[in-house]
Amino acid sequence: MQTALLDNVVHADLRLRRASGAIHGDPCGQVEILLPEIPQIQREFPILFSKNSEGAFRPLAILGLEPQELLFERDSQWDARYVPALIRKGPFLLGTSGSDDPVVHVILDHPKITDDERSSDPLFLPHGGHAPALENALDALRLVHTGLESTSQMSKVLDEAGLIRPLPLNVQVSETKTVKFGNFHAILPETLRNLAEEKVLELNRSGFLQSAILIAHSLGNMNDLVRRKRMRES
Repeated sequence: MQTALLDNVVHADLRLRRASGAIHGDPCGQVEILLPEIPQIQREFPILFSKNSEGAFRPLAILGLEPQELLFERDSQWDARYVPALIRKGPFLLGTSGSDDPVVHVILDHPKITDDERSSDPLFLPHGGHAPALENALDALRLVHTGLESTSQMSKVLDEAGLIRPLPLNVQVSETKTVKFGNFHAILPETLRNLAEEKVLELNRSGFLQSAILIAHSLGNMNDLVRRKRMRES
C-alpha cells in the first residue's frame, strides 16, 4: 500500500472514481460501523457483532451472506440509501505528522484513485480548495475519528448487560442452497424484552438503550439480504 500526505499542490490532478464494488476497493461481507450512524445503518443493513483481536466486540453492517460478497452494489454503483462511513471515506486515512492534530493521507494505489477524467471527480478545486468528492470523504473520516471511542464504549456496555449473544444462522437462499452464517453475535429482540428493569434503567442512563433497540430491530433486514442474494443468483 503506497500512502502519502495529501497535498493540494502535489496531488492537484488526482481524482476519485465514482464506481463502487469490490474491484474498486470497497469492503465485502461486512464493514465495521460507528455509534453515530446506527440510526441510518439499521434502516438498510442487519447489524451484528464480532470480536476483534483483543476480544472486544465491534458492531458490523452485514453487506453479504458470504465473506467476499457485496449485495449492495449494482452496475458498479452503490445500491442503498446510506453508505457506511468506513466505505464512504474511500482511499483516505487519518495519520500524524509530528503534531497532535490528525492529518489526511491518501492511498495512491487504491483502485478509486485515478487521473483519468472519465467517470471520476476531482479532489481539489482549481484554486486548491476541497472539491465536493473530497469533502464527502473527509466528513466520513471525521465521523470515524470522533466515533471510535464511543462505539467501543457502547459495545462494552451492551456486552456487560448480557445483550450480545451468539447467533448461528442457516439462511435458506433457495430450495437447494443454504448459507451457514456463523461466528457472529447479535442483540435479539426477545433478549432485550426480557432484560431486567434495573438493567434497562442502567442502559438508559448510559445513553445506549436506543442504540440497543435499533440494533435488535435491524435483524429484520436479513430478509432483504436474502432477496438480494436470490436476485443475484437467479
